Amino acid sequence: MADLGFDNGLVHVIDTLLVPPLPLLETASQFSLTGFAGAVVHSSLNSTAAEMPNLTIFAPANAAFEALGATLQGLSPGSLTDLLSYHVVNSSIGSVGYTPVLANGTVLVTAQGASFTITTASNSLFVNSARILQSDILLKNGVLHVIDNLLSPNATAASPDPSLKTQAPVIQGSRLSGNEVPFTEHLPSSVTSAMNSAIPTGTANSTFDVGDIGAAASTTTDDADGAMASQSAVATSAEIDLSDFRGGVGRRYEGMGLERVIGLMTLVFVLL
Repeated sequence: MADLGFDNGLVHVIDTLLVPPLPLLETASQFSLTGFAGAVVHSSLNSTAAEMPNLTIFAPANAAFEALGATLQGLSPGSLTDLLSYHVVNSSIGSVGYTPVLANGTVLVTAQGASFTITTASNSLFVNSARILQSDILLKNGVLHVIDNLLSPNATAASPDPSLKTQAPVIQGSRLSGNEVPFTEHLPSSVTSAMNSAIPTGTANSTFDVGDIGAAASTTTDDADGAMASQSAVATSAEIDLSDFRGGVGRRYEGMGLERVIGLMTLVFVLL
């Protein structure tokens, strides 16, 4: 339901709560980027990524970390930080790097110091030779794009082959013996527990529309019967039970104080 008028604006009815963007570790973990998130914690990049404003982060998918697990775990924390910093841009383009500003031929200077190049080909965006699999995932302090391979400051001239679904790695190495995703053991318990929490999540294979900038990452909803349920909520409660929302996520938001509740609910309204 849309365009429901009231005295000083409009209300649009939606099927779930919108969640404000979260910090890097929580967001990456919820989008199945646990290898990247764990590597950030293991390196010295964690505080930078958490505190620096206007970040644009290109996070390799778990499959990329899995393919190089043994090699990556053999890096020193300093070398790992240098490598990961090549995946982070801090406002070198004058703003956060949402896809509309990532034009073909754009050169971005990374936190590591070296630069990489954006290429548009075959309806895809590439960072050097890595394909962007999912774009414009909102962070508390910027935006994150999922890529299919790790980038390397030693391969700044790498270019894509658009005919390949997955680009060849620019870093040569080996897997762990059990094909595990490396660095996940470094994730703090607060993040691992949140991975199964009530916050709506997506995956690295789901789709996010850049037109949804300003909303949280896309969620999966149950539309089996297309019906809408109604439920009243008491905002002063320490928790909100959403299990009765048939068109929503059907999960529980627990331990949520009044300030957090208000932050969530204000995103529901568009005042003109």
